[in-house]
Amino acid sequence: MGLNHGAAFTLFSCLLFHLGRMGHCEEKNCAVDISKRKQDTPSDLLDSMLCDYDHRIRPNFEGEPVIVTCEMFVKSIGSIEERTMDYSVNIFLRQKWNDPRLAFTKYNHTIAVDVSLLKQLWQPDLFFVNEKSAKFHSVTVDNKFLRISPNGDILYSSRLTLQLACEMNLEKFPLDYQRCDIQMESYGFTTENLILQWKEDNPVQLGNSELSKFNIIGVDTIDCPQNYTTGTYTCIAVQFHLQRKIGYYLIQLYIPSILIVIISWISFWITMESAPARTALGITTVLTMTTQSTSSRASMPEVSYIRSIDIWMAVCQMFVFAALLEFAAVNFLGRQDKHLLRSLKIRRNKTNAKADEAETQAAEKYKKLAGQYGMGSASSKVLENDHAKAAKNKKKDIAAVFLSRAKWIDMISRFAFPIAFLVFNVLYWGTYLATFDERGSPGDML
Repeated sequence: MGLNHGAAFTLFSCLLFHLGRMGHCEEKNCAVDISKRKQDTPSDLLDSMLCDYDHRIRPNFEGEPVIVTCEMFVKSIGSIEERTMDYSVNIFLRQKWNDPRLAFTKYNHTIAVDVSLLKQLWQPDLFFVNEKSAKFHSVTVDNKFLRISPNGDILYSSRLTLQLACEMNLEKFPLDYQRCDIQMESYGFTTENLILQWKEDNPVQLGNSELSKFNIIGVDTIDCPQNYTTGTYTCIAVQFHLQRKIGYYLIQLYIPSILIVIISWISFWITMESAPARTALGITTVLTMTTQSTSSRASMPEVSYIRSIDIWMAVCQMFVFAALLEFAAVNFLGRQDKHLLRSLKIRRNKTNAKADEAETQAAEKYKKLAGQYGMGSASSKVLENDHAKAAKNKKKDIAAVFLSRAKWIDMISRFAFPIAFLVFNVLYWGTYLATFDERGSPGDML
């Protein structure tokens, strides 16, 4: 049994010895191939360059950091969503760096190679900091290319679709200005090993830059190195400066709300006696304004601050509700004469009961005297009619006073409401449009 174990150990030792000799021979053959190969074809050239190439080690190891120059072609920018605060973009990202180990002299022009070779080469570990989701395109083949220059420069291009976060400040919505970034950073290499930089001449090109909600008024490229506990990492970013188009909001929100406010003023020209018409008009405008205000917030994120559109809707709703309250005040004041007369009659009945009895006795005596002197009942009827007319005229005078006050409120409201709303519009548009005067042309807002 012991002999069998010894034989197995000897056999295993011999196997390891032969494998070591084979690896040593392969290394010698690789070195011989590099020195003796004619490199007549690009395939021979690539094989000779990759024979002793180690993709695990960056170029210029323990030397100067690798400089990776980036440029970007923005094919299109998709929808920019306020509710989720993100946007989509389709880009061609091009990275260029130098790897001396891939330099060659056989050809004096750039060699385009298949991107599958990239797996055998060292490449930058670039990632998108504000990326939510991303994908490479592979129809009909992988949308990538790889080119190697005689001096060892490598150009790598790829097509990507990115869903990126874009933090927005909506205080001035929809008269706002936003900035959305594409931020790229090295994941594992600090600035001692790798540096990202933008191409000097026109690093970011825009393709189809027409957006449905925004105008692109500027594009900037910046450096944004990031400090973490593990070191300082290189970072570059492109910033899109966006100005919102308000044509949609003018048609859907501003103009309809202005018309609703103006319609509510029609009640000032309707007579006080037409209470059902004025009430229906006031309630309808209030409910319509409430519905429109609610719909304006439906597609917006829940934020803790007040937005420009919230101020507009709140003031419009206040004007509409004030018009309804104005009719309530006018209606109450116009009917106040009846309440006043009723209260005066009750008070007079309580305090002047005895005076009324004396007045009745005097009237009866007057009737008797009128009968003795032949004046008859005609004169007493005239006296009673005079008292009735005086009381009726008194009621009319009191009613006229209250009615004139009610009409006076309607008359003042016909001018006060439009003037107040005009002043609000001047202040509102003057305040928020000042931002567009600083960052863009107001004509571009539509």
